Amino acid sequence: MAPEKPSVSPSDEETPGPVSTAVCLGERPYNPDSAPYAGKGPHPMTIIHYDSGPATLELQYVTLPDGWDPEVDFDWSDEEEDHNKVQLVVCDDAVATGGVIGTCEFDYPGMSGSMDVVQADHTFVVREARTGREVADFRMQGTAGAEESCPSSAMDSGNTQIAQAVNDDAVAAKLRSLYEGPARKS
Repeated sequence: MAPEKPSVSPSDEETPGPVSTAVCLGERPYNPDSAPYAGKGPHPMTIIHYDSGPATLELQYVTLPDGWDPEVDFDWSDEEEDHNKVQLVVCDDAVATGGVIGTCEFDYPGMSGSMDVVQADHTFVVREARTGREVADFRMQGTAGAEESCPSSAMDSGNTQIAQAVNDDAVAAKLRSLYEGPARKS
């Protein structure tokens, strides 16, 4: 008698859920049901900000040009959003590379105070949403001033700092050929 295949519970299946570092590290796809990254552009994309190191560096979110991101807000239960439109996932990871360039002041329910903004380099890894295959990567140095680097909110673990932000237009210029051009083969 042949051994039975183990049953797969829903929690074991690769289902869309909260986006994690695993997506950016290529350990799982963003959404196996996403449209394939193939043919001519446009190729809709979204950005994930993740921290490959200890959770002590917060990031200002990069905003893509209008129409590039199908406005996925990572709420997989929102039936009005079509998460299957995302073809590319752009992972943004920052590493502190220098000293303090200023501070961010926060005053909202649950948190008030300030955090230092530090010089930072950003590594962007672009992955196919459907498979997790790496399509491209590039690095950029943070260039924004302290005030422009301040996110709208931040989690403070006691020693959290803010990464110096990159310029949205400069990131878009690096991504433009991936969005508008033909899909790159591996």
